[in-house]
Amino acid sequence: MGDESDEEIAFAWIDERKNYEDRKRTNSLWALAALDSICAKDPARGLRIIEGICSKDCSAPVIEVLAAGPMEELLVKHGPKIIEQVEEVAGRNPRFKELLGGVWQRETESGVWERVVAARSRAW
Repeated sequence: MGDESDEEIAFAWIDERKNYEDRKRTNSLWALAALDSICAKDPARGLRIIEGICSKDCSAPVIEVLAAGPMEELLVKHGPKIIEQVEEVAGRNPRFKELLGGVWQRETESGVWERVVAARSRAW
């Protein structure tokens, strides 16, 4: 783990989430930690990978954890820095717009949160 492409991380993250529901362990567990680390250190890249994941697979086991995990954390930690990018992605990607509906405010700054609410399709 260390120099995987965004695409490799996205596919491995999806594989791990989908197989977790079936209680199968895969060799993709690293992708969860990799995405968390990227989101903490490089929010723009994290957002690109999150968009890639939801564009490739928006099934419940994937989208629910993606919204409540990496996307929420990204907004909590880097909301003011990335909100414009989040709005732009939501404006052109209906699956991403839907993903934002599963994000909760938690410690996201209120001004950022208002923009998330305006950008998403609906809360779920």
